[in-house]
Amino acid sequence: MKNNKKVAFYGSLRKGHYNYDRFKQQYGNEFNYIKTTNISGFNLFDLGSYPGLKAARNNENKVIVDIFELSEKAFDSVERMEHGAGYSTIKVVDDETGEKVYCYLYEYPCNNLVESGDWSKHLELV
Repeated sequence: MKNNKKVAFYGSLRKGHYNYDRFKQQYGNEFNYIKTTNISGFNLFDLGSYPGLKAARNNENKVIVDIFELSEKAFDSVERMEHGAGYSTIKVVDDETGEKVYCYLYEYPCNNLVESGDWSKHLELV
């Protein structure tokens, strides 16, 4: 893809979740899953029907993410959705490759820590 962006998703945009299905249907080959990996130095929080990500106090904390490659058009659409919900765009490091990828940070107060760092596993337990 020309002008592609690599993005780390940790919640509703992960493969198999509701926003993944919506974006994959809309963008097809412009919204491609690459792999599941970790990012270090963050905590995952339950905000109700979706999660939030905040920087942790140490790099030992890990969050499970799905790495995607998006066209500029698909990326812009995700950006509008995430920024409209109060998220900001940051770059994080894929623990496996050391590559920097885009991710969405939620900066509002979050109290319900997801201990496993895996939104998919967390949803199975609630």
